[in-house]
Amino acid sequence: MNERAPDTAPGTDWITGVLGLTFTALGLWAAVAPATFARTVANFGPLNEHLIRDFAAASLAFGIGLMAAARIAAWRTPILMLAAIWNGLHGISHLIEVDHAHPHVLGAVEAVLLALVTLALLRQLRRSTRT
Repeated sequence: MNERAPDTAPGTDWITGVLGLTFTALGLWAAVAPATFARTVANFGPLNEHLIRDFAAASLAFGIGLMAAARIAAWRTPILMLAAIWNGLHGISHLIEVDHAHPHVLGAVEAVLLALVTLALLRQLRRSTRT
C-alpha cells in the first residue's frame, strides 16, 4: 500500500514530512522527559506529567500520520485536515492561557508559532486537494 502520488504541487511531500518530523520530535521529547519539556516549552503552571504525556501521544499520532501522509497520497488530505484542526485548537488554548506562561513571553511566542504551523498545515491541505 505504497501509493506515492504524483506531486500536484512541488514540495508537498517534503514539507508534510518535515511537519511530521517536528510533531514526532516534540512528542518524543514530551514522552521521554516530561519535566524538561514542561519547564522548557509547556510551563503553564504546576507540572502535570499525565497531561504532558497526553500531549505526547497526540503529537506522536499526528507526527507519524504526517510522515506517512508525505509518502501515501491517499492519506495526505485527511491527515493534514485533522492535524490542522488539532493544531489550531491547541493554538486557541495557548491564546486563552497566554498570560499563564512562565516566562510570560513564552505564551506569546508559542501562540504565534502554533498559528504559523496551523497556516502551514492548511497550506499543505489546500495543495493536497488540487487536481
